[in-house]
Amino acid sequence: MSKKITYLSIIFSLIIFWAGGRQARAEIKFSNVNVYGIKNGTAKISWDTFSEPTKAFVSYGTSADNLGKKIDYGVYDYNHETTLTGLEKDVTYYYKIIAVTKADEAKELFLQTFSTKDMPDTIAPEFITTRIIQVTKDAAAIFYETDEETRAEIKFGADFNNLNRDAGAGDFKKRYEVLIHDLDTDQKYYFKIIAEDRGQNKTSQIIETRTDRYLDSKTELIIDNIKPVDFDPSMVFAKEVKISWRTNLIARCRVRYGNGSEQYDKELEANDEERLLEHIITITGLEPAATYYYKLDCYDSFYDKSKESKEYTFTTLNPSLTVPKPKLPPAPYQDTDGDTLSDNYEKEIGTSPIKKDTDGDGFNDDVEIKYGYDPTVAGDTKLQKVLYLKPQLTAGKELEKGKELRALIRAEMGTVKVSEKNWKTLTNAYVYGGYPVAAIAKAIKFGGRKVHPTIPFGSWKNTAQYKDYINK
Repeated sequence: MSKKITYLSIIFSLIIFWAGGRQARAEIKFSNVNVYGIKNGTAKISWDTFSEPTKAFVSYGTSADNLGKKIDYGVYDYNHETTLTGLEKDVTYYYKIIAVTKADEAKELFLQTFSTKDMPDTIAPEFITTRIIQVTKDAAAIFYETDEETRAEIKFGADFNNLNRDAGAGDFKKRYEVLIHDLDTDQKYYFKIIAEDRGQNKTSQIIETRTDRYLDSKTELIIDNIKPVDFDPSMVFAKEVKISWRTNLIARCRVRYGNGSEQYDKELEANDEERLLEHIITITGLEPAATYYYKLDCYDSFYDKSKESKEYTFTTLNPSLTVPKPKLPPAPYQDTDGDTLSDNYEKEIGTSPIKKDTDGDGFNDDVEIKYGYDPTVAGDTKLQKVLYLKPQLTAGKELEKGKELRALIRAEMGTVKVSEKNWKTLTNAYVYGGYPVAAIAKAIKFGGRKVHPTIPFGSWKNTAQYKDYINK
């Protein structure tokens, strides 16, 4: 009898233990779910799980099938609050919450919604970028982008304190491109861009430029530097090709292509959202080992100019063939953009090694340098005579060259004293004028006539003055 009682007691204890364990792991229950504080693209969301502490995952989006945004609430708690971000005005959002206990038991809150109708916006927009794309004799192209949709007014004029003309950009959007006409030739202008968001919050920024002396309505739209022409292993692959080209005036462009000459059954826009000078497009879905024919159509340029290129071809790669990688010249001589200036030199003077015309004024960098103009400033800014009509190096590179000259002079002459003004002249002669260390050393020792402050060594060395003094 006693054994039976003991046995029943054990069973009863196990039942109580099991029931207690079940009670310890109570079912997750959501309560007090609330979305509030909706403003400036954000909303607060709070909820309680009083039964036991949980962490959570909140998913939300613009449709029940598109809960693409997620927030992890990683703290085990009974009372929860977090912030939903990236919300747009006048949108119905769907959301759900998945609560997880310390025992990794999970429960999902049924799908719910909230609306951002009439959501207040008290934060001013910010400019991501503002820039002058190109100028002509009587027009300017301005591009700017804001961090939210805005509409803008542009006030401009030749007097910074009297911006007496204006232009509007119209609809709400983030990216704008504005063409402003009827400007004066070779005139400096200031443009004040005033961007206003839907909440009537405003921000502004001023940019300036000088109109050109050459490009005008009579300038023909030119398409050049087209690549690839026939086979180019750096741009042509088995099933895709990269095509790049340049226009002398900003334009939108498209490529038409097909498998036969003048038989273009496919068309692809390259940059229909923005006018550019440098263009590139990737065409995919091509057949391997096939020859394609293509033309470029550029349009919607300054003065409504348009242009069609001649026909070009390329042949896609045959995957069964091994194509050697193209041999590049040594680094000091690489010229990626083909403007005859090496990539290394362009980095030293601040021009772009991938754009022939860094400042976008219609003249290649090498041409501007050849004729004494600054390739980094649109318009006709002259290079400095004290730099021997060469573009100024970056500050870091110029300092490096100055240290190099000091070391060479010290090795040649020992420690010498030179005034700051004279040292600047000697440094310019060495860095920009092409003067050798021997000539600079003699200039320090016997006087400055061995170095001319504006005439490069290649010309100065042939003058009678130089020859008279260099041998003294």
